[in-house]
Amino acid sequence: MPRFRYNGDVLSIFRLHGPRCSGKKSKHDRTYRRCSCPIHVEGKCGDRFLRQSLHTSNWQKAQRQVAAAESRGSWDPLPEEVQVPPLTIAEAKERFLKDAESGRRLGDSTLRKYRLMLLHLEQFAAKKGFLYLKQLDGESLERVKALFRFASENDWIDANPARLVRGPANIRDTQKLPFEPVEMDRIVEACRQVRLQGCTNDNLLAFVLVLRYSGLRIGDASMLTIDRFKDDDLFLYTQKSGTHVYVPLPPFVMNLVRAIKLRHGQYLFTGPESVRMETASDLWRRKLAQAFTLAKVQSGHPHRFRHTFAVELLKKGVPMEEVSILLGHSSLRITEKHYASWVQARQEILKAHVAKTWETFGVIEGGKAKVR
Repeated sequence: MPRFRYNGDVLSIFRLHGPRCSGKKSKHDRTYRRCSCPIHVEGKCGDRFLRQSLHTSNWQKAQRQVAAAESRGSWDPLPEEVQVPPLTIAEAKERFLKDAESGRRLGDSTLRKYRLMLLHLEQFAAKKGFLYLKQLDGESLERVKALFRFASENDWIDANPARLVRGPANIRDTQKLPFEPVEMDRIVEACRQVRLQGCTNDNLLAFVLVLRYSGLRIGDASMLTIDRFKDDDLFLYTQKSGTHVYVPLPPFVMNLVRAIKLRHGQYLFTGPESVRMETASDLWRRKLAQAFTLAKVQSGHPHRFRHTFAVELLKKGVPMEEVSILLGHSSLRITEKHYASWVQARQEILKAHVAKTWETFGVIEGGKAKVR
């Protein structure tokens, strides 16, 4: 496989695969990322050319780090951003054992168990490329728990040792919340002001509004082609019955879409440098991260535009079944799982159904049954 060629317009992040990585095709395969190999960055930011490690294997964290640097136009941190170096796993191990030995005065047998456990933790972290304690985040814990649960269900182990381990509650709850109207206003204003490389502010605003008013996932939106628009309607997908599903877009959104200058065939939001969905969506995530930062929106995430689209429909009384079709869910249960709590008139509808049963059984008035 040929070596990756640097694109001067953007910072590129990739995993530098180790000899034990089984997924990559070669050491220089930068397209494969479904592993835990450390992430590196390459490209030009400001007046500086970079080719270095980001000291993380978390793809989302690497994207946020690169987006912040691109937003301020420099890789060097601002003075207020300079912080104390994070605690390494080795340092945490030493402090824990010191406290166990002198502070809590644990017995020798207990200390031996702790040392063995921490040794295994260090070996695991080394294989995964983890250096700092904060890299062992909640999502990693949830994956470990899922592995033990799967092994237990298949009778590979007698009992699940992680069954009683409590993971961090609601790791991604903030990603499931819709944007508030004031947040959307700030995001729109940020799209007009943020400084971008290789993208106009109008294109960014068009992309944001398409996400908001279509409910598309960021990967699908980044690969939109102009032929999927018919008048003011956007073709979403074809149902199993053969029925085409469209969603109408507001005129001000369509005006922005029609003004986009195509750079690569029929693609609206994709240029020659990003012909793959994963690459295109990654580039747009970085641009959106800059807008979220400028708009001072906490926990900004592209999928929240999809939740905003669904919740606003439900709040206006659109039936759950119709929202499920627009979202392209394979089952109504999926829609209910995520959005049942947002149905505006759910309780009123339930009360109305109960009241209808009174017509069958009658109403007690003055001790006597009176049938209506």
